[in-house]
Amino acid sequence: MNHLAPRQGLFAVILLASFCLHLLVLALSSEKQQYDYRTNKGEKIVEQLSKEALVAVSNQDRISLSVLANRYQLDSDVARLTISGADKTALVQTGVAQNDMGQVIEKPIIQNNQQVGQVAITMKAVSNGEVLASQWLFILGSAVLHIFLWFIYRYNARPTQEQLLQIGEKVQQRVALARFGVPTANVSQNVPQDDKDSEKQTPPSNERPQATDNKTGEKAGFSIQSYLQQQQAKNPSTSQNIATTPTETADNLPKNLHQQTMATEYELALQIRFYDEFKLLERLAPEVAQPYLHLCEQLLKRACDSLLGQRQSVLNQAVKSVTLKQLPYFDKHGAVVHLTGKSEEVTLASVLLAKLILILNQVVYEKHRELSRFALPMSVGVSTTQQFADVQHLMQSHAKEDGLLLLFPKNLLTLLNKSVQVKHINNPISIAEREMVRYEGLSQVFMKELIGKRDDILTSTERYQMSQPI
Repeated sequence: MNHLAPRQGLFAVILLASFCLHLLVLALSSEKQQYDYRTNKGEKIVEQLSKEALVAVSNQDRISLSVLANRYQLDSDVARLTISGADKTALVQTGVAQNDMGQVIEKPIIQNNQQVGQVAITMKAVSNGEVLASQWLFILGSAVLHIFLWFIYRYNARPTQEQLLQIGEKVQQRVALARFGVPTANVSQNVPQDDKDSEKQTPPSNERPQATDNKTGEKAGFSIQSYLQQQQAKNPSTSQNIATTPTETADNLPKNLHQQTMATEYELALQIRFYDEFKLLERLAPEVAQPYLHLCEQLLKRACDSLLGQRQSVLNQAVKSVTLKQLPYFDKHGAVVHLTGKSEEVTLASVLLAKLILILNQVVYEKHRELSRFALPMSVGVSTTQQFADVQHLMQSHAKEDGLLLLFPKNLLTLLNKSVQVKHINNPISIAEREMVRYEGLSQVFMKELIGKRDDILTSTERYQMSQPI
């Protein structure tokens, strides 16, 4: 489906205004040029005619004056030509347009320091129609050029598939914000009620975290701990008996996820870092920083539990063999998540979990900025445990706001071809940079599932208990 370029009407108005300005400038410049040309031409005719008509004017010879005047009145630029005597009486008056109003040029006829007559010539006025008719080629070329620019804009300004995906994510984020943006009647009337369960960040400087935060944090992580214990006690093959709903059939999953997976297991590491260009977190007061880090940790645990839990959804079935090695925790340097599982599933799970964390943080960050509270964007790097140090080094120079970097062996990277879009960086200067790729997009099925999980995490209040609003 071809999408139209944005604001085509506005661009068309700009092009039309540009074309009209071109015509206006052309008319003014051509008119000035024609005026100067006819002025110089009229002065030369009057100068020459005053010399030739000297004898005929002295003798009042109208026949000779008529012959002289007819030689100049044939010029297309001359509207009227008049030769008068000493008493201002017209001796000869001729011209092809004697009633036209135009520039009048006069010159007296002098003989022996005495005026014996006068020559007056009226040049034709410059017509805009005449100017435009003489410049038709320029006008046509300008019109063709503006039409050509119009088609270039319509073709090149169409949004790409990557931009459409980004727009879709932003729209979903706005919808999620609007969904729980109903104000309450309590003290914090500007804070939506549902946001209080998902935005446990920077408290006022006069409020300190209470002891109940640790208890509620344990409740939020209990489901993840239980899940890990169940995964260690159960045989991974038992999870294959979980039925799927009609809308979550194998047709919606990449084909390679339903093939017999290899017995080799991999351990991948997700490095979650704050995108803190100005080192704000280091200068933040502890009573503000700790609740914010606690919120980030709880959201991370929710994301792990939602993606790796035993649920009957497309995403959970795609990564059913993946387990969380240990519970993650957040500090000022971020967090690290270790995943283990079969190669196809753990590779996909690492990307899905990283993207889920990023879109969760995008909503929380935008809402906190709207409420003038402290928050930071994030960036994530994913690699094998052997390449952990390489990704940590690459993130220092290549990380972007809400960006995802992947550093996988070639055999793992090829497993993502059908579900994840990636792009190599330009002008790599090391082996690690040549092997590293940036996340560019996700399949539509997986992206819709991630957005649904994000909304469930942010809006659920029964399964998770958060600390007091901050």
